[in-house]
Amino acid sequence: MSEEDTTYYWRRALRLDEEKKENILKKFEYPHRFLRPLFFALSNLLARYYFRIEVRGLENIPEKPPYIIAPNHCSAMDFPTVALAMGKKAHDLYTITTKHFYDNPFTRFFIKIAANSFRIDTEVDFFPAFQAAAELLQRGKAIFIHPEGTRSPNGELMPFKV
Repeated sequence: MSEEDTTYYWRRALRLDEEKKENILKKFEYPHRFLRPLFFALSNLLARYYFRIEVRGLENIPEKPPYIIAPNHCSAMDFPTVALAMGKKAHDLYTITTKHFYDNPFTRFFIKIAANSFRIDTEVDFFPAFQAAAELLQRGKAIFIHPEGTRSPNGELMPFKV
């Protein structure tokens, strides 16, 4: 691989070939994860009886990660709905969440219950989140990210960010 090669640049920038000193998965061992089954049970009730969710395309998701799921972003229920549709596969799903939601203690609490989530700082430095995502993919996990960066006000696909 030459230094002009794009793959070389990204492997170096994301530190893909460096030996990992810490287990990144420990960052996602939140003490209140025990509430996750309750959260998903309530989300399931909402999804089935209030929203009437229809799931299509599950056959397109590989049996095992690594893979990236990148849906458009229409509501706060997007991640829980995708996770419910994926069933047991959602255990290996890690979501990238904007710093804005982590700064609010209320939303941060629910994010940590609902998801294996890590923060992306789109205003200062988003690169650490990309490095974490790359490492999670190397460890056989799946990444969930909204490429639009924010919710669509009308359900239409918006321009991608980053």
